[in-house]
Parts: sequence; structure tokens; C-alpha cells
Amino acid sequence: MALWGEGGTGKTHLLSIWAGRYGAPVMAGEQLNEPAVAALFEEGGFGAVALDNADRVPHEHDLLHLINLVRERRVFLLMAGREPPARWPAALPDLASRLRATSSVPVGQAEEDLLHRLLLRLLAERQIVVAPQVTRWLLRHLPRRASAVRDCVGALDQAAMASGGKVTRVLAASVLDGLFAPEGEG
Repeated sequence: MALWGEGGTGKTHLLSIWAGRYGAPVMAGEQLNEPAVAALFEEGGFGAVALDNADRVPHEHDLLHLINLVRERRVFLLMAGREPPARWPAALPDLASRLRATSSVPVGQAEEDLLHRLLLRLLAERQIVVAPQVTRWLLRHLPRRASAVRDCVGALDQAAMASGGKVTRVLAASVLDGLFAPEGEG
């Protein structure tokens, strides 16, 4: 099975939770190669494998090798990528066939409540105190992506330290203008 969606939608987080629940090793697609797969299965002792950024595997024969091994050993495989597996580049007919047959679940953008909780958690992690009216304003003006919330909090932290002051609506507006100005502006 594969999870797919834009960056910042929580695919890696979901993959990690699933891997923890099933004791599955997590592999990065960018680092997948035949020796890594062989070493993984030499160790054994697991019933599942998680592959993050599966659509970014450098050599498609390595992904085919992993898929074949998990089938052969009756091990569950959960992959994550930005596109559904049927859209991943695959010149090898066997790999293309397996990817088209892979069940996939889209992971959409976070809902308002989740974005609010994420914003508050990220602010708290950086020990940034923001008035409730400013956080509400931020949520109304931020793009609906977890990655945008993360970028915003990082930029707010830098801007607040640089100014030596509090995070106000004016400072927040300045940060958002700098981060998310339309192309050709800013």
C-alpha cells in the first residue's frame, strides 16, 4: 500500500506511526539500493517495512527488488510518495505492473483544528509567546499546509529575535509577506 500527497501533509509522520506500531524498519527512498535491501532482510525479525519517498528511489530495479522480497517473505510494505504509485516513473514492465496494482490512499491537507494545534505546538517548542488574536490571524492568512506553518514559525522566531520584541500582527504580516509573496513580488 502507498500513502501519497503533497509535501507537508503528514505522510512521513503517518508512516512513522505505522512503522512503530508494527516494528517495521523505515527506509528512505533516496537511499534505497540492493545492498541496503539485502542487509535489511539478513537482519530479519520484522513483519513489515516502511519506505518513505518511495517515488524518489534512484534505481527502479532496487524498488522492484524490495517489492519482490516483501511479497516472497510475506512482509507488509507501506510506501509514501508525492504521487500515486501508478504515476511513479517505471520503465521496467514488472515494476510498472506492480505499482499499478498497489493500493493507494491520498493524504490531503490538514483541517483547521489540526493546523491550529500544529501552530501552537511549534510556537511552544520554540518558546514563542503569541497572543490568541495573532494566532487566529495567522491561521486565517497562512496557506493550508503543515509545511507553511512550520516555515512561518521558523521565520517568526528569527524575526522576533532580530527585532528583540514580541510577535505582533504587524510582525506576523511582515513575515507572511516575505514567505508567501506572489511570484515576482517581495
